[in-house]
Amino acid sequence: ATVLYINLERSKRSLSRRLSMVNQALGLNPNRPLLMLNARGKSLSDVYSSCAKAIRDFNVKVIILDSISRAGYGDLTENRPVNTIIDSLSALCPTWVALAHTPRSGEHIYGAIMFDAGADIVVQLKSERTNDGTLGVGCQIVKANDIPTGSQQIFAFEFNDTGLCDFRKAEPYEFPEIEAKKKTGMKQDIIDFILNQDTSDATASEMEKELGFNRSNISSILNKSGEFVKTRKVKTAQYYGVKDKTETLF
Repeated sequence: ATVLYINLERSKRSLSRRLSMVNQALGLNPNRPLLMLNARGKSLSDVYSSCAKAIRDFNVKVIILDSISRAGYGDLTENRPVNTIIDSLSALCPTWVALAHTPRSGEHIYGAIMFDAGADIVVQLKSERTNDGTLGVGCQIVKANDIPTGSQQIFAFEFNDTGLCDFRKAEPYEFPEIEAKKKTGMKQDIIDFILNQDTSDATASEMEKELGFNRSNISSILNKSGEFVKTRKVKTAQYYGVKDKTETLF
């Protein structure tokens, strides 16, 4: 099927170089083309009409957006802009793949929970480098509406002086850190975040910003799970700690 790659992140030259290396690593002609719209510095909303025209003209069946953070429809932590992004991609093409970023202290898509709700399949990526520079990438389906999730698949990317030179399935135990990482639930992510703070407590707003979860869902877990305790209040900000692990602050 014809694929359109919507590049909003990198220069045309960079993507051309990457495509050539990927082609060679897969045993293809390095000059094998890929339909690509290069618009670094612009948003999806800026190039939407151009994408729609290209999809019609070239009979595109799959689009890849790089990346969601460049969509340009508003604050990603609010449900309405996120719904607009999902609707816009679905209106452009029946099948789409969108690259998403994660918060610094989390493994979920940064932004409102509607990103997870709007996707049929969510694939989480984990990476690890060996001493010789080989890059391991673990792919784990963490949400699937109508397919099995399966087990984590790990791939190895090998490099030489000019860049990527080989791509293969990883050997068993080649990337132990990736193999050791297991999917955790929202509550465990909240616990880990709180315990990683210098004061061993945090507010729901801080957790929303860093973990990417919806604030109302965070507040519900903090107040109803029985595993958290209110520690202090700074003006209107309520801090929470983990019960039985919270030390006296004063």
